[in-house]
Amino acid sequence: MVFTGAKQCEAVCFDDNNNLIVTNEQRDIFRLRVADFAPVTR
Repeated sequence: MVFTGAKQCEAVCFDDNNNLIVTNEQRDIFRLRVADFAPVTR
């Protein structure tokens, strides 16, 4: 998953076990499905 368009994110919290909520300075609210995330490798 690539998440773009949020500009500067201000808050991140879990809504439940399946969804992450992200807000930004422009007062937009984004709901991201955790199942869509991919592991990060270094």
